[in-house]
Amino acid sequence: MTLTWIVASSGAVWGAFVNAGQACLSVERCYVHRKIYSAFLEACVRKTQQLKVGDGMDPATISATHSREPIAPRGIARGRCAATRSNCATRQASG
Repeated sequence: MTLTWIVASSGAVWGAFVNAGQACLSVERCYVHRKIYSAFLEACVRKTQQLKVGDGMDPATISATHSREPIAPRGIARGRCAATRSNCATRQASG
Protein backbone atom coordinates (compact mmCIF):
# COMPACT_ATOMS: atom_id res chain seq x y z
CA MET A 1 0.00 0.00 0.00
CA THR A 2 1.39 3.40 -0.93
CA LEU A 3 1.09 6.06 1.73
CA THR A 4 0.73 9.10 -0.50
CA TRP A 5 -1.66 10.61 2.06
CA ILE A 6 1.35 11.04 4.38
CA VAL A 7 3.02 13.21 1.76
CA ALA A 8 -0.29 15.00 1.17
CA SER A 9 -0.63 15.75 4.89
CA SER A 10 2.81 17.38 4.86
CA GLY A 11 1.79 19.51 1.90
CA ALA A 12 -1.49 20.46 3.55
CA VAL A 13 0.21 21.59 6.75
CA TRP A 14 2.98 23.45 4.94
CA GLY A 15 0.48 25.11 2.60
CA ALA A 16 -1.74 26.21 5.47
CA PHE A 17 0.96 27.75 7.63
CA VAL A 18 3.75 28.95 5.33
CA ASN A 19 4.16 32.71 5.56
CA ALA A 20 1.73 32.70 8.52
CA GLY A 21 -1.08 31.75 6.14
CA GLN A 22 -0.72 35.09 4.35
CA ALA A 23 -0.11 33.58 0.93
CA CYS A 24 -2.70 34.05 -1.80
CA LEU A 25 -2.71 30.33 -2.46
CA SER A 26 -2.57 28.97 1.08
CA VAL A 27 -4.47 25.78 1.86
CA GLU A 28 -7.92 26.51 3.25
CA ARG A 29 -9.55 23.08 3.01
CA CYS A 30 -8.70 19.53 2.09
CA TYR A 31 -10.99 16.92 0.64
CA VAL A 32 -10.04 13.58 2.16
CA HIS A 33 -11.65 10.21 1.54
CA ARG A 34 -13.37 8.90 4.65
CA LYS A 35 -11.28 5.71 4.61
CA ILE A 36 -8.11 7.66 5.41
CA TYR A 37 -9.66 10.70 7.13
CA SER A 38 -8.73 9.76 10.70
CA ALA A 39 -5.13 8.89 9.84
CA PHE A 40 -4.79 12.01 7.67
CA LEU A 41 -6.17 14.23 10.42
CA GLU A 42 -3.87 12.70 13.04
CA ALA A 43 -0.87 13.23 10.75
CA CYS A 44 -1.82 16.86 10.15
CA VAL A 45 -2.32 17.52 13.87
CA ARG A 46 1.02 15.88 14.75
CA LYS A 47 2.87 17.85 12.08
CA THR A 48 1.17 21.11 13.10
CA GLN A 49 2.22 20.60 16.71
CA GLN A 50 5.83 20.29 15.55
CA LEU A 51 5.87 23.60 13.67
CA LYS A 52 8.20 26.29 14.94
CA VAL A 53 7.16 29.92 14.58
CA GLY A 54 9.74 32.59 15.16
CA ASP A 55 12.54 34.47 13.44
CA GLY A 56 11.78 34.50 9.73
CA MET A 57 15.50 34.33 8.96
CA ASP A 58 15.85 31.02 10.83
CA PRO A 59 15.46 28.15 8.35
CA ALA A 60 13.99 25.97 11.11
CA THR A 61 10.87 28.15 11.33
CA ILE A 62 7.83 27.70 9.13
CA SER A 63 6.88 31.37 9.41
CA ALA A 64 7.64 34.51 11.27
CA THR A 65 5.30 36.58 13.33
CA HIS A 66 4.06 39.51 11.25
CA SER A 67 3.05 41.83 14.05
CA ARG A 68 4.71 43.19 17.11
CA GLU A 69 1.31 43.42 18.79
CA PRO A 70 0.18 40.20 20.48
CA ILE A 71 -2.70 38.92 18.39
CA ALA A 72 -4.08 36.16 20.62
CA PRO A 73 -5.37 38.39 23.47
CA ARG A 74 -7.15 40.67 20.99
CA GLY A 75 -8.67 37.69 19.17
CA ILE A 76 -9.81 36.07 22.40
CA ALA A 77 -11.42 39.32 23.53
CA ARG A 78 -13.23 39.70 20.20
CA GLY A 79 -14.40 36.09 20.34
CA ARG A 80 -15.69 36.61 23.87
CA CYS A 81 -17.63 39.67 22.72
CA ALA A 82 -19.12 37.76 19.81
CA ALA A 83 -20.00 34.74 21.96
CA THR A 84 -21.74 36.86 24.59
CA ARG A 85 -23.23 39.16 21.96
CA SER A 86 -22.15 42.15 23.99
CA ASN A 87 -21.00 45.46 22.60
CA CYS A 88 -17.29 45.52 23.29
CA ALA A 89 -16.48 48.49 21.05
CA THR A 90 -16.04 50.88 23.96
CA ARG A 91 -13.80 48.46 25.89
CA GLN A 92 -11.71 47.69 22.78
CA ALA A 93 -11.29 51.38 21.99
CA SER A 94 -10.15 52.21 25.51
CA GLY A 95 -7.70 49.39 25.89
